[in-house]
Amino acid sequence: MERRRRLLARFRLPIRASEVPVEDMLPAMSLDKKTAGGANRWVLLEDMGMPLVRGDVPFTLNNP
Repeated sequence: MERRRRLLARFRLPIRASEVPVEDMLPAMSLDKKTAGGANRWVLLEDMGMPLVRGDVPFTLNNP
């Protein structure tokens, strides 16, 4: 995780969206095309070019 943060910071890419309230994103997320049966599905990368679709990603409001 730390390696990714350093890489994003190196290219001056955002690593946080603190100005966007999570509570405001939830209604928009429910309209996403990856939502199925009322549950959000997430596309994660296992490795370069290896996407994985998961529906069991826990939702927590924490900021690392």
